[in-house]
Amino acid sequence: MGNTTVVSPADRLLQEKRRRAMNKKCATSDPNEFYCAGRDGNIDYVRQNITKMSKKDINYLEGNDTALHVATRNNHVEVVQLLLNAGISRTIINKYGKMPHEESTSPEMKSLYTRVSTTRFYESNPESCFDTFASEDIKPNESSAQVDTRKKNDTSQKESSSRVDFIKTFENENQLDDYSLNQETAAMWFKFFKWVSRTFSGVLNRADFRSDLFNLESDRDFDEFLKQAAPDNEAYKQTVKALIQAERSNDIVPLITLYTSEYGGEKVPFYDILNNQLALVSGDYGNTAHFCDRFVYEFSMKNDTLAQHAFVGKSYRGIRMSQSTIERYKKLAELGKNGIIATKTFTSTSKIDTEALRFIEKSKNKQERPVLFIFNIWHPCKTIIDVTEVSCYPEEEEVLIIPGNLFRICSVTEKPELTEIRLEQKKINISTFRKIRHTLKAMQEKFND
Repeated sequence: MGNTTVVSPADRLLQEKRRRAMNKKCATSDPNEFYCAGRDGNIDYVRQNITKMSKKDINYLEGNDTALHVATRNNHVEVVQLLLNAGISRTIINKYGKMPHEESTSPEMKSLYTRVSTTRFYESNPESCFDTFASEDIKPNESSAQVDTRKKNDTSQKESSSRVDFIKTFENENQLDDYSLNQETAAMWFKFFKWVSRTFSGVLNRADFRSDLFNLESDRDFDEFLKQAAPDNEAYKQTVKALIQAERSNDIVPLITLYTSEYGGEKVPFYDILNNQLALVSGDYGNTAHFCDRFVYEFSMKNDTLAQHAFVGKSYRGIRMSQSTIERYKKLAELGKNGIIATKTFTSTSKIDTEALRFIEKSKNKQERPVLFIFNIWHPCKTIIDVTEVSCYPEEEEVLIIPGNLFRICSVTEKPELTEIRLEQKKINISTFRKIRHTLKAMQEKFND
């Protein structure tokens, strides 16, 4: 098991931000009218002026608080609803070291900060978000001599009869190692491909090595795809703005905030758009016209900035499964180190188990059994991040698991009310030399196409 005393870099970052906010000297001048309107619940003033103000002015930290902080603390429900609808920041920390949602006391106020959609920490279809791997060479409690004997006597019969359709198999550890190598070299491949495209596009004279290939503002194919994928014009504009902002500033935060956002009055979740597409893609990183490939590419390119958000600890996600699928997970757990699960999509989990359970209860599918996935993460990495401080819903304490992470299935425990599946982070160390060699080989194959 891992070392539970390790502190997440993300926790240290948030603690430091709270400390700085509490130690910051505040101005002693009289508060502005907008702040006073929030404090006093003057809904008419807020409604008349909020559309005329910039986001910077709305989010202004007036002395100890923002208008959202003080309106929340004073339980002015209508004012808070108006401020939230205007897209005001939910993550600014006040003089007391609190974010706005942490000032709420009444159930009605707390509900304003709660996500409308029902799928955030719940997955109705495990096939779309997880790949599971079961070694074809190993059965539970089988010695190496028994493996050799079985292979000789039963080579024509694989374990396919005991696998569900979405379970992948690998013949040995080398295949799993190759999978990890491909995942870990993605960022290096993207950066190298981008450099070659911009440096040698004139010499190469190939459509797949255009100098503007990585320029979002001139990528018409990508822009057209995005218009078709986004549910409405607001979603399209918000997505483009965040992607361009992330590209120009070389910052991952706009993309994380975008991922946690919801669009319009219907509160369409951005992550639904992304993951529905991501579950269908082939993983061809050269296809920048594909929306989800491009999103994964942006995360991979900026993974160095993710280190400070790395998470260590436990996180939770709800799911519903048939009993037959649960039984197959039990068999995978019996395989020990050879029962592996890999994330195919951006997987939202919460540090709060009751958050995941709440989303299970809100799910419409009541026919299958509720299951709580418990992710144990013991090693800080750039692909499992705590997004609390930049999320549109910080009260959810979200941990985002980026596609390609591996977990070992440790145990499956059936309780009267639900089934718990415990997963432990599996980290395969890949040397820098292997990554470089693999990237150069991929580039050579690209040239030979």
